[in-house]
Amino acid sequence: MSDPVLSAKLDRIHACANEMYDELHRSLLHAYVACLSHDELRRTAIASLDGPQVVLAAIRSRLNRLGKEDKALPDIDALGRDLLQIVEADHKIRARVEALLSHIYIFLSAPTRQFLLDRWRDRGGRGAGGRWLKAISGDDFLFTIDAVLDYWKDTRDEKAAKVLATRADAALLEDVLPDLVEHCQAGWIISRAALGANSIPDYTFNAIREKFPATFAYLCAKTGRKLSDKAAYEIIIDSVGGAFGDRGLAIWAIGQLNMPAVLDRVWDAREGSK
Repeated sequence: MSDPVLSAKLDRIHACANEMYDELHRSLLHAYVACLSHDELRRTAIASLDGPQVVLAAIRSRLNRLGKEDKALPDIDALGRDLLQIVEADHKIRARVEALLSHIYIFLSAPTRQFLLDRWRDRGGRGAGGRWLKAISGDDFLFTIDAVLDYWKDTRDEKAAKVLATRADAALLEDVLPDLVEHCQAGWIISRAALGANSIPDYTFNAIREKFPATFAYLCAKTGRKLSDKAAYEIIIDSVGGAFGDRGLAIWAIGQLNMPAVLDRVWDAREGSK
């Protein structure tokens, strides 16, 4: 680095990083990073991409504080643009560049954020796609539900299904619900989407019954859909038990539907299994 003043500061920061098991050196590391000017912080971030992880962590922490306080935003945006220009073959540095871009994303200007979103989306792959989805989901200015829908159709990523279930309007949820039922494995996402939809066609309700019996019972309880005693009991039996199962949800739903005879039958079956 050609700046002797900054080079001296970096030498001291890296010396502290080499003694991170010592409380004094950890404290001094963060304190020295706090003493960097905004321009020095930007240049230090670039220079530290291949350095100790603890130095980058301290830099990220300061960038986060500055961004939340609406300070140094032009310098953070300049850092983002600098990072976007890096073409590096080394996997570690590439990963650190992408992680730092993701960390400062929300503090970047709208044009820089849009450029970064387009790059992540065009790159493809689960890592870049996940960064794209996380970034756009938290970006009220650039967020579009249609983009998330396209991403869901391309990837079947359940994180995208979650965004659709929580942020799509009722008409879109009605349209996409059958596709969610077919390709999603999380019953709570299905129930969230179903309850937000304009309506749930019978064929979709039946598909939910086949794949997510406990979710089906939950939706019946929430929508007032009637169940026969036989169907209610079968749903409880079909639901998975245990700590990671959803039988408890099915039993809760049957209780909400005021079907004590079914609960008695479950109780008797439990007694008979002893």
